[in-house]
Amino acid sequence: MLLTVGVPNLAVIGTIVVIALASVLLSSAPLAWLPSIIGEAWMVLNLVPVHAGGNTISVLPFLPTIGLVWLLAGRIHRAVKHKVSVNDLLLLLACALCVPVLITLVAWFMLWDAGKVYDLAAPNLAVAVLRVAVIHLVALALGMGPRLWTALLKRYGLPVTVVASAQVAFRFIGALLVAGLALLLVVGLFGWQRQDEILSSYPDLPAAGAAVLYGLSLLYLPNAALVAGANLLGAEFHMGQASVSLFSIHLVPLPPLPLVGVIPGSAPAWALVLLVLAGVAAAWAWRGKNPSPRAAVEASVLAGLSVALLAAFTTGEVGVYGATGIMVAMAGALAVVWVLVIGLAAWAISLWQDRRAKAPAVAPAAAPAAAAASPSADGARAREADAAEVEPDEGVPAGADSVDSAEEAGSGADTAADADVAADAEIVDPDDADGAEAVNADAEDPAQSEPDDGPEIIDAEEVAAEEAAAEEEDDATAGAGEDAGQAEQQAASTGDEAADPADGVARGGSQKD
Repeated sequence: MLLTVGVPNLAVIGTIVVIALASVLLSSAPLAWLPSIIGEAWMVLNLVPVHAGGNTISVLPFLPTIGLVWLLAGRIHRAVKHKVSVNDLLLLLACALCVPVLITLVAWFMLWDAGKVYDLAAPNLAVAVLRVAVIHLVALALGMGPRLWTALLKRYGLPVTVVASAQVAFRFIGALLVAGLALLLVVGLFGWQRQDEILSSYPDLPAAGAAVLYGLSLLYLPNAALVAGANLLGAEFHMGQASVSLFSIHLVPLPPLPLVGVIPGSAPAWALVLLVLAGVAAAWAWRGKNPSPRAAVEASVLAGLSVALLAAFTTGEVGVYGATGIMVAMAGALAVVWVLVIGLAAWAISLWQDRRAKAPAVAPAAAPAAAAASPSADGARAREADAAEVEPDEGVPAGADSVDSAEEAGSGADTAADADVAADAEIVDPDDADGAEAVNADAEDPAQSEPDDGPEIIDAEEVAAEEAAAEEEDDATAGAGEDAGQAEQQAASTGDEAADPADGVARGGSQKD
């Protein structure tokens, strides 16, 4: 487990050292700058604020951090995707925290030492350690995957619905980021004149300088997509005195970056229509899921917390512009509202569709029962006429036939009731049967229920197979129920058809008499 986490971090450190050394050699800078460059690069990679030249930049590019998280999550997933014990997971957690924190302490000491000579300062140690720990914990959580999380929740008796709710929340955030990126591209294409204005502010800009500007804009592109996604939710972005939202835009002189030139000068009136994209993202997140009130609450809370965490990492100071970033509380609350409302709406629609699908199956079955319970008026009159024409025997007291008929009817009713009871006794819930068998098995062999002293192995593949088998069993049970309902309808229809000829014979006999 140490190699699982240590190798990616060492690879990142090696890459940073190579880039820093090449930069120092190509720029003919003194080698004494090398430790401070390495330390600052590690801090920037983990979104730790940078202090240099009396200015603070805490809004740092997301793209390198996304690469680091992707690298760590991939290594962790390959290590735990088959079988892993609880002890292995605890060791992995310790390594995922200790290795990057140790590197952060070394980098912080390098910056603290360089601050005695150069115009820079080490960041707050607590903030640095906290941000590094959060980023690596996110990589660990993503690398474990939904199967392992499901196995862990089952192992400790926690609700496994949280995993499906987390998937809905992450799908919503992903769709929101894609919508924000598309919005940036569209606005950038229609506002390409602003790019010329920004580049014209650099009178003697060489090709290498333009490449640096566009490269820096590319590094900040995920940040801009997140800002645009927050705007689609209805939240607001601030950069000093400037503010950007779908409702209004107020600009001040901004940094001369091509990415900043994407921001239009004013918000058009039709911009409010773009709020629909947030609803579309939420609807796509719920597609293929089984919505319920509990799942909607869980997914909305997870989505709100995730959006708030991302917004917090894009909030800070940008030099002389001061406080910059998304309004964290507003963005998180709006994410909760969108996911919750769309989830409840999807649940209501699915409930209505289920009831509508069951209604046609119940109505035809009720019609034959009503016809059998209330005979037609013609059949009743025919039977009364036949009874009036028949004369009782002399040796049989009047009313004996009616008594015998009543006894036969009573015995028939008792027989039908006994048949119903017998039929009901044969219907056993599969879940109850399984539970009874499990209880009997435990009672016969108590030694099997004792916990094993060996390590607790969590098999994510077995959990996935059990879930698939449970889904197939549910589908088979539902199909059997539908077949039984159709058989009952056919039997009732046959009984109704058989009763009609009897009425016809009775009427024919009465007419003949």
